[in-house]
Amino acid sequence: MTEKSVEEPPKSGSPVSYYSMRPLEKTELFLRRLILLYTQGDIGTSDSHVRLSNNPLAVKFLERRAEEVARLLVKGDKDGYARLVKDFQAFKEFNVTISLYAIWGDLERIYAGLVKVCRRETDLETFLEFSSTYAKNFVHLQKDPQVTNVLYPGSGWDMSSFIFAFDLLHSGKTDRINIVFTELGSSDFPNMAWPEDLKDLDSRIKEQINLLECLGLIRNVKFESSDANPWQSNPSSNSRTLNYSFEIIVDGKPKKMTLTVGYNTYENRPEISENEKKSFSRVLIENARNGYWPKKLEDGKIYPAYFLQKQFDACDVLISKMSGDVSLLMFDIVRGFWNTKSNTSKVVLTDESVPSAISDSLPKDYTITMDQLKNNSYGYCHVFPDSCVVKIFKFAPKGSFTKK
Repeated sequence: MTEKSVEEPPKSGSPVSYYSMRPLEKTELFLRRLILLYTQGDIGTSDSHVRLSNNPLAVKFLERRAEEVARLLVKGDKDGYARLVKDFQAFKEFNVTISLYAIWGDLERIYAGLVKVCRRETDLETFLEFSSTYAKNFVHLQKDPQVTNVLYPGSGWDMSSFIFAFDLLHSGKTDRINIVFTELGSSDFPNMAWPEDLKDLDSRIKEQINLLECLGLIRNVKFESSDANPWQSNPSSNSRTLNYSFEIIVDGKPKKMTLTVGYNTYENRPEISENEKKSFSRVLIENARNGYWPKKLEDGKIYPAYFLQKQFDACDVLISKMSGDVSLLMFDIVRGFWNTKSNTSKVVLTDESVPSAISDSLPKDYTITMDQLKNNSYGYCHVFPDSCVVKIFKFAPKGSFTKK
């Protein structure tokens, strides 16, 4: 089941969009910015940097035609690009023309690699829309505006949140992004885990990081594995923490991104207390006990919480994507707000509806507001587009500053 690590970028051939109900507007704008970053040397390989430094006319072409090239990349229209090159005033210069065709191959591979990391084009579009919305409306609510902390419970090896981090760093609104994944291992949970084991999980994450590095999107990759974890929990002899760090170049200067994977760093979900029975809505409790956390617990069996309280306290953003038991995840989120010592807002991206049972169960000093994304093909909403809406929920203490 373990896949081999990727050592080379994907071959040329931009993926063709199969979700044509709505144009990939954010993706086109993002690719336009990527093309300009490519000309500046912030992304791309050493070969592409040499190619551009030797051909200033090619740089001028990309700067002038970035919007058109981005649109052609989304369509996978290599012939259209060839016509664009032919119309360029310097096309008769052989070296420039050859460089421009090589540049198309570079840009094609970068786009295809980003889609591969996101798993589909529409998830790329979703995270770009989420990033721009977060930068505009929510980043100022962070405890530290220069550091964004993201929590992705039950992540598996899904690296699609990288796009959110990459785009947010390039927005100039933050200087560092820390992402925490949580996952359960097969030795403790043979029927629940996505990876076969820690080695498999690590291999799949490294495969994607290696791809991003090969494409010149990240630099200075570092990795370490530890028995200890920063949340001071020790639930299992099979508990490990995987730490990946790398740099993303923004305007010629490095910005830091870290990915910390908590593998089996769970805690057994506490039973519902008497205070919680009084404070939580009946619907919230009943829905939470209909899946992985039944009312009648088996002796000796572990029923892990989606995240540790310290992980929840630290996060500014929580990502929910195709969670195994969304009702249970929402219960854990409500419990997290009741137990938190942090008085800051949190933003949740989800492909599931958040029922009134959530708002009815929150502490009285919290409010919940919702934004709906235009792109509706993400997670479960990609599978059930007619009955699902991708949403951003903001949980905020009453009286907290809200940008007008």
